[in-house]
Amino acid sequence: MWKLSQPESLQKNENKNLSRVTTLSLQEKVRKALAGVLDPEMGVSVTEMGLIREVNADDASGRVRIKMMLTSPSCPFAAQIFASVRAAAESVKGVRSVEIEQVAPEWWPDDAKKKFAGKKC
Repeated sequence: MWKLSQPESLQKNENKNLSRVTTLSLQEKVRKALAGVLDPEMGVSVTEMGLIREVNADDASGRVRIKMMLTSPSCPFAAQIFASVRAAAESVKGVRSVEIEQVAPEWWPDDAKKKFAGKKC
């Protein structure tokens, strides 16, 4: 019976790659979690839409501060979006407190156009 195996040089490289573990900062982990939050009306991630303007996180204290805006001041889903953003941030290991600040200006369709330029929907 034939046994297929990789050349020894490839095996060594694979082992090296396994030992390299990239550690994300708390801020990066929170941003990654926020990418999963969808605007309930649009069905698009709040990060892709440009609604998340700033994420600051202190790795030592676990404190996270998020600045975000809404698509309009009278957004009917505001409470749901804020709750989803908070839940996503709080789900990240190491987060102890989350503060969300709504900032102006409101979101404009041009913000989304910049994000989705050249992409087919």
